[in-house]
Amino acid sequence: MPKLKSRNPKLGKNGNYAVVRYKGKTHRLGKHGTPEALIAYNRFCVELHTNPTFLIPKNEQDVTLDEVAAAYLDYADRRFGKPE
Repeated sequence: MPKLKSRNPKLGKNGNYAVVRYKGKTHRLGKHGTPEALIAYNRFCVELHTNPTFLIPKNEQDVTLDEVAAAYLDYADRRFGKPE
């Protein structure tokens, strides 16, 4: 039987909370032993396998390469003067 490429993260307990540790971060799922915690764990695993980037925070201030280049050219004009 072939080995699985990825496994679900282990459901653990931290105090009274059910937790999942994934990529060095602990995610609380609710009170340990409740059906809500199990549902949250199953949802976490499904999201992880269907959309691996769902934990990456989305920043509203993302900058494109064009914006960085334009800002640098403005800075260079002010700092060094315009080329002749």
